[in-house]
Amino acid sequence: MTRQKKELIKKMDEIDQFIDTDMELCHGCYPDNAYDSLYAVKDRYADQLAQLRGYRNSAEEYNADMARHAQNLLHITSAKGHPIPADLSL
Repeated sequence: MTRQKKELIKKMDEIDQFIDTDMELCHGCYPDNAYDSLYAVKDRYADQLAQLRGYRNSAEEYNADMARHAQNLLHITSAKGHPIPADLSL
């Protein structure tokens, strides 16, 4: 993993930790949209990370990841002898 990817992951983790800690200490004293700007920054980092991994954005990376998981699940299911519905077949 490149240094740039590690830095982006670290920054996203720091945002998550800040929000979690702040929510725990505050016990819901902020309005629901109080962290929107932090989530927007985290989304930008996620898009940058996805681009470094060869995707257009984080949504495309997420969809590709879910498709891989679905394919794996179908392989596991068929390997156990369970029938796969025709509309889901490989």
